Amino acid sequence: MGLGSPRIDACTYLGHWPFRRLPQEGIGALRDLSKRTRADHALVGSFNAAFYRDPIDSNEESWEAINGDPFFTYVPVVNPLLPWWQDDIDWAKERGCPAVWIFPNYWGLRLSDPPGERLLRALREARLGLVVSARLNDERLLPPEFYRPSVPVAELAWIVRQWPDVPVMLVSTTWQEVEAIGFGAIRDSSAVVEISYMKQPTHLVEYLVQSIGAEHVAFGSGIPIHYAEAATYRMEMAEISDDERAAVLGGAVASTFKLNLDGAPK
Repeated sequence: MGLGSPRIDACTYLGHWPFRRLPQEGIGALRDLSKRTRADHALVGSFNAAFYRDPIDSNEESWEAINGDPFFTYVPVVNPLLPWWQDDIDWAKERGCPAVWIFPNYWGLRLSDPPGERLLRALREARLGLVVSARLNDERLLPPEFYRPSVPVAELAWIVRQWPDVPVMLVSTTWQEVEAIGFGAIRDSSAVVEISYMKQPTHLVEYLVQSIGAEHVAFGSGIPIHYAEAATYRMEMAEISDDERAAVLGGAVASTFKLNLDGAPK
């Protein structure tokens, strides 16, 4: 995938953030904000699905909002703690979605417990990938009564180390968490690390490319909860080769989830 290939924003959201007012939200705002990242395509998750009793309601409303727009690929949310979670896997497959998204810390889900293992086995059988949010926003900014610690790094490492053949994207991690998972473990897996939440070190993209390889790094903005320009600026300033830049800007996530942008889910 060369520099002329599609630029993919690997992390965007629809829905309503319940803890503060966002200046822009909804599908129209997502399109406008994506112009600031200069993305040609975007993977979309749902805030609402983290908080609804049943994620399928959020999946259906997000699917309707996207309304076949080829700019977006929706990644539906599945909660394996619910008794009907396998129906949501079927929902994703029927619509040609490349992966499912989970928010373990908002559900009290331990990935290495039986529900997490069952989900990973089902995804491997269905040939679907997995997007794991380590957090949605800095957990220290949540109201105290709604505080949720981030997903323990040991749980993220468990997925990478124990399920290296399952395509996984780790979203909203920190550099320290990636380091703790183990650079070698990530290199030996199918995992991709998305950069929207990372604030440091200063030369973040360069360090990631050197440590885990460009094929394991994905550009993501985290809009609308994060500023579109933050991750974009990191990419513009990164001193990496053209091939590495092409991988981070879309090649890695397209390869990991086998995205066909000519036939994105409608």
